[in-house]
Amino acid sequence: MPHVSNNNDPLLDRAIFAYDGTDYRVVKVDTSGQLVAAVATGQTIKVTQDTAANLLATVNVATDQNIQARNHGWDGSAWRKSQQLWGYTDRWQQEVVNLAAAAGTNNLSTTAVPSGYVYILQAATVLDVTSATVGLHLYLVGGTFNYYLALSAGGAAATRLIWNGEVALKAGDIVRASLVGCTLNDDIYLYVWGYKMKVDD
Repeated sequence: MPHVSNNNDPLLDRAIFAYDGTDYRVVKVDTSGQLVAAVATGQTIKVTQDTAANLLATVNVATDQNIQARNHGWDGSAWRKSQQLWGYTDRWQQEVVNLAAAAGTNNLSTTAVPSGYVYILQAATVLDVTSATVGLHLYLVGGTFNYYLALSAGGAAATRLIWNGEVALKAGDIVRASLVGCTLNDDIYLYVWGYKMKVDD
């Protein structure tokens, strides 16, 4: 490095300077003698140390900031933020009952999936415990679209239509059962089982 001291001050010759492309500037330390380094917006810094035990880094985070783990995946050309991992928040179980069915066709529906959740349906059962029916239907309702899970021709009182599997329901979706050929004041039931995943955190 070229000589930078012109006033015969021995302390200046012992200082550490860095060249910024135009001028030489003094490298700063704090009151404890630790090197002070600042990283400009959009820039990164790489630190290497031959002895890992001697490498100590302290990061001060502003009061209104936080550090979070973020999951990214390589798509073959760039790193991109990954979708939320599938998870379990709580059990989902619901019983829907009508103890005074109308004569003819009756529908039973679960509560709609609330905002901020995905529900996973794993099992559903529908039955009329009082009288015979001529049709039992299980299906999903998503907006204006119906997706049938199971259909049967009904049968004697307490005949069950059972569905098992796994299907995801988004906010607003419901599970619905239709019972065809009910007798007035029949007791009819819909049971669902699965789990919930919270997605708005």
